[in-house]
Amino acid sequence: MKFLYFAFIFLCVFSEATQAAMIKVVVSQDVLASYKQYIGNKDPLKTESFGGEGSRRDVVEMILFQQALAAGGFEGHVEFTGSPSYSRSFIEIKHGSAMATGSTVWDYDVRDDKDLWLSPSTVQPGDFVAGLYGTRKNVESFKKMKINEIKNLKVVTSKIWKSDHEALRAAGFVNILDSMQWELMIRMVGFGRADVVLSAFRPSVDLSFKDEGFELIPIPGYKINLQGGRVWAFSKKLPASEKVIKAFDRGVKILIAKGTIRKAYRESGFFNEKVKDWQVVK
Repeated sequence: MKFLYFAFIFLCVFSEATQAAMIKVVVSQDVLASYKQYIGNKDPLKTESFGGEGSRRDVVEMILFQQALAAGGFEGHVEFTGSPSYSRSFIEIKHGSAMATGSTVWDYDVRDDKDLWLSPSTVQPGDFVAGLYGTRKNVESFKKMKINEIKNLKVVTSKIWKSDHEALRAAGFVNILDSMQWELMIRMVGFGRADVVLSAFRPSVDLSFKDEGFELIPIPGYKINLQGGRVWAFSKKLPASEKVIKAFDRGVKILIAKGTIRKAYRESGFFNEKVKDWQVVK
């Protein structure tokens, strides 16, 4: 009987330690694929440069996520898993199927949910600006348009992305198309079903990027301001949550204080000096 008792205790302790040592983190499938391509064989914990081909905001946030955990004292392993949509990621963490989001989400999407813990915001008001991206050929003609003509272009986004949708409405865009997935948005622009898609700026020389076999470039001179804070969201329902949450909270504050997050945002093109004098469409 004593043997069985101690064996039971050992299994409980071992199980708890295993749960604490490995956490499941959810990100959109397209972001996960881009992250794997970008990170390659590099160690995310030793990564100090965040630019280069394939760099973008949500991809470098996956690196920052791991660095924040390590800086806060977490010594376990992060297992990233793909989600088909932004809203599905919330379901995963809300029900405890995953512990956290690997890239940041809008704070107003999660701040009222008592089952979630939120990190400090990585952006301040006015920080988040995006470009109106179209194919290189079409953008050549869009450049000749007046601002009122640009506002009549067909812009594809998702109703789930409240900040994007509201920012476009506030800027005066009326032809807003809806799509659930980023990959489909890119294809819609590439095949001419939409004129432009709203996207964070990229670190390339001309701010362009390639995705789904298409090259997209922003209409020069114009940007859209998106309102809200960006946070990582954590589930409170998993046994190891409290320890992980506390470690991450410490770590993200350390990265903010060191300037690592702003550096990553600059080098990924998200905070971009090239567009600082561009007109905010409103």
